[in-house]
Amino acid sequence: MTLFGFTFGLSFLWALPLLLAPILAFLALQARRQRMDVSSLLLFRDLPRRTTFQNLSMTHKWHRWLYALMFVILALIALGLSALLPAPKRLIVVDTSASMNAAASGGKTRFDSAIVAASGEIDRAMAAGASVALLSLTNLGDDVPFVSDQLEARAQLAALSATSIPAPMDQRLSAMAALSASRGVGALTLITDRPLSETIDSPSRLNWIDVGDELPSNIGFEGVNGGLNLFDPPKEVSLRNFGTEPMRDVTLTARVRGKPAVVTLRRPFDLPAGARESLPLDRVLEQTVQLGPGPKELILTSGAGDPLALDDSLWVVPEVIQKFDLHIVRCEGNGALFESFLPHPNVRLSESAGISEDADYRGYDAVIFDRCPAGPLFEELNANAIVIETRPGAGRAEDGSGARQFAWQASENRHPVMTGLKPMIGRVTVGPSLRPLPPLDANSRVVPLLRDVDPQDALTVIAEDRVEIVTAFAAERWELDTDGEDALPAAKMLFLGFDPHAYCTSFVPSDAEADNTVEDRQDAQIYGPDDCLTLTFMLMNTLEWMDDRRQRIPQYLAAGDPLTLDGVRNAVVRTEDAEIPAVITDDQGVSRWRLDQAGLYFLNGEGITQTVPVSLALFNAEESSLSRAPITALPDFSALSRGDGLRRLTRPLLMCLLAIAVLEALFLILLAGRFRRGRQQRRRASA
Repeated sequence: MTLFGFTFGLSFLWALPLLLAPILAFLALQARRQRMDVSSLLLFRDLPRRTTFQNLSMTHKWHRWLYALMFVILALIALGLSALLPAPKRLIVVDTSASMNAAASGGKTRFDSAIVAASGEIDRAMAAGASVALLSLTNLGDDVPFVSDQLEARAQLAALSATSIPAPMDQRLSAMAALSASRGVGALTLITDRPLSETIDSPSRLNWIDVGDELPSNIGFEGVNGGLNLFDPPKEVSLRNFGTEPMRDVTLTARVRGKPAVVTLRRPFDLPAGARESLPLDRVLEQTVQLGPGPKELILTSGAGDPLALDDSLWVVPEVIQKFDLHIVRCEGNGALFESFLPHPNVRLSESAGISEDADYRGYDAVIFDRCPAGPLFEELNANAIVIETRPGAGRAEDGSGARQFAWQASENRHPVMTGLKPMIGRVTVGPSLRPLPPLDANSRVVPLLRDVDPQDALTVIAEDRVEIVTAFAAERWELDTDGEDALPAAKMLFLGFDPHAYCTSFVPSDAEADNTVEDRQDAQIYGPDDCLTLTFMLMNTLEWMDDRRQRIPQYLAAGDPLTLDGVRNAVVRTEDAEIPAVITDDQGVSRWRLDQAGLYFLNGEGITQTVPVSLALFNAEESSLSRAPITALPDFSALSRGDGLRRLTRPLLMCLLAIAVLEALFLILLAGRFRRGRQQRRRASA
């Protein structure tokens, strides 16, 4: 039994004395029977048997009234039970999404209007004897109790505040319908800035209150683009006119928190309706360097006025990710393949000629051994490496002998180095000197990218009883940390047993390009631009795969997106004033935070080398556009008609029982009076 059920049952104990009192009185006041000695019972047998009602008429007059009193008291108990039924539940949902922060010319926001409307709904619900609960549209999962006290209801209303979170109305309406069914809600009020279409037949118990107004102009930050991975372009700040009217005299300024100094980044300019402007983040940080180190707040202003201040502010934070250190060991000439993506702004590049026995390659994020006859073995690898191996004899002879065509394992391969690649290269040409799969141990993983299992070719390679001839594979080795708990990547390797540069140096002649398929071109050992492009992306994927030594922390978040950290122990997220508790923390080191308000946050934890600033902004076009598009479809709110079912069914039942009790009491009184008059008549007749 639940605590509610137990307390609800105890609340009826007050009625037991009222129920037992007339019964005990009736038993106590019954006429006492006297014992008499008679000579025979023969005469008593001829007397007619009396019914219960006849016996009732012979009892003391008090008894008749006691019977009537008992039924009256039972009726009063029924009325008391009816009064103790739970009050009807009224749910009031207030829209607290980002667009509710929009203010008209008078300065009153949509959320202010929603609070006034919710206060009136509380008064009306309380006057009707209902209990109410107030919920935020952006957080319908809050466990808010239904209360019958007006002060408690207004305390729930005061706890609500407008957030920076978007609220997709279709999802929220479905959640409200499910919530109403699960909590027995009899009527629902939604206060929002979205109108309900006139074509919708709204349920009678759904009260839709629209507090929005038409605000055609708004400018704000749309996002921070770029810089998502190693080879992504540098970040840039994007701003947009979300309204249907042009914005005049738009100014972009910057400041450092806690300091009054302001730098103008863009002089006043006009922005047409729907237009965008971008500003490189590097330039922003360069222009604000005189303000001091640390995050900078960008502020948008407009001479035409802006109803939504929430999307006019954005914190830009300095990068905490260092450049990727890449070292190339060149053993044969220049690499035509590398020229397609190196140098890169995010890559710090260095080179050396040939393998040095004294060189320590572990200080680099990755090392490329370019066409070295004796590249490092996977078992000996202590650094991330790309090994392009060309052993003596590898390559195609002039007569075409001694080389094989190997196919990519594109259909079954899900390795990160193959991400987003189409099998544009049908085959690769590999010489006769091949390397088998490296031996595996408990802390190693090897994924073949090219494989040929022809038994005749396998006879040429014997290594630890393995018969698979592998021409390309990706491998990684794991090591336990100092505590012996977590496996950490120690080294990653991409092995290519063919010369990828050849695919970028020999191209299909223009007159034959349209007549040859990929396989035809490779049979003739001529290659197209797609072949070079595919291998280029594969090498870029590989470097991105190896780029796990950098801190991968999202420094720009859209409001509503959770901040998730994987593998950071004892992570702490703070604002300038308080610490934000994590919503989820599991044993695998995954932590998640719900951040409701736009602004600047700071993150610390084990394994993070420095405090990481995290910028949270609206970045939601639907909310920034202050959309007033009407809702044209509603989920099933039929549960609202069943929300007060217990009261609606129980009260008529109790009223019926009350009527039966009153009628039965009257019937007994009248019946007893009839038998009494009949007995008096019989006595007078016998006299």
